[in-house]
Amino acid sequence: MELPEVKKLNTKNLSRIFDSTTESYKFFWFGSLLNKIIEGRDEISFEEIICDMISSAWYMVSEYHLNLGPKDTMENLILSLKETIDLKSNEKKEDIISFLTSTKDKEIESKKKRLANEVPYRMQSTFLSLSSSDWQKGSVKRIELINKHEGLIYTFSAFSGLSTTILVNKDWADYIRSNASFLEGWYKFSLISYLQKRNPSVPGIPDKLSPPMERKLSDVTLFWKDMIQIQTIREIYQDKTLDTSDISIDHFIPWSYTASDEFWNLTPTTKSINSSKGNSLPSWEKFFPKLSEMEYLVYSTIITYPQIRDRFEKIVPKHFSSLEEKEKLFGRKNMDERVFSHTLQDILEPQYKAAENCGFALWEM
Repeated sequence: MELPEVKKLNTKNLSRIFDSTTESYKFFWFGSLLNKIIEGRDEISFEEIICDMISSAWYMVSEYHLNLGPKDTMENLILSLKETIDLKSNEKKEDIISFLTSTKDKEIESKKKRLANEVPYRMQSTFLSLSSSDWQKGSVKRIELINKHEGLIYTFSAFSGLSTTILVNKDWADYIRSNASFLEGWYKFSLISYLQKRNPSVPGIPDKLSPPMERKLSDVTLFWKDMIQIQTIREIYQDKTLDTSDISIDHFIPWSYTASDEFWNLTPTTKSINSSKGNSLPSWEKFFPKLSEMEYLVYSTIITYPQIRDRFEKIVPKHFSSLEEKEKLFGRKNMDERVFSHTLQDILEPQYKAAENCGFALWEM
């Protein structure tokens, strides 16, 4: 993907900044910098960018369990933070930034400084003519050497730890703001490519660049409310009878792994149980048979009740990415429950095991 060219700017150097990237921190630094320049900022402290970087990577590591790379600095930092701070995996981004900015914890400050020791300088390495010994020098000397170069995206104020400021070149700021949509797309494409290489079996990588959002499953909720009008429905986790005033749709395998709303992975439960389960995995041995019974109940009911069949067909386009899977589960006639269960297991179990291997925890009820 070629970047728009401008005569007085070396866009070829910009297009090469992610070449041979072995760690993720360069992506997160550039992404945070890009957003702040687009917002109109021309002077930005190390502290601001570092805190924004950590908050952006937070969800990928703690919520989505993505692998950022072998011995990746950002991943190890977040895993370490998770053990010492009281922030949820789906915490609001502004709350993560607020915590990181205001904390006086010496260990956290040390981790932030460790990030700031390399990435602000290395990000522009394709623009620089520095020797290997130059890169080993301290921050004060590196800033002196880097600031002598022309055509950089940014230079530095005098070094003052995390308060050090980067000064964005006006021509680069104008270029970035004029090409904001293209550059955001290029950045996300580059980050997705990086993540997919390190998470080859994980679905929905593009959906995992952003903080998790509340899932809107009103159509599936209406389906189950119609089911409740016809027969008693007992949810699978605590065997509670459901009523239309307290129903919530749960992803059996967490959305944080599947990044999809496939009907065969959705089951009705209560709001409190769904909240308690969060993005954990239910016990396969204990709960898959109950999930299978629930899905087979749907199969039986849509055969018997035309109004339920009509409601079911309305949700098919959004909740079956494969019509072949829909036909295997809900399209065949006279399928007994044992065959249905084996068919569902063939679809669901490989994804369950993959989520387990990615580090999704077992739900402790």
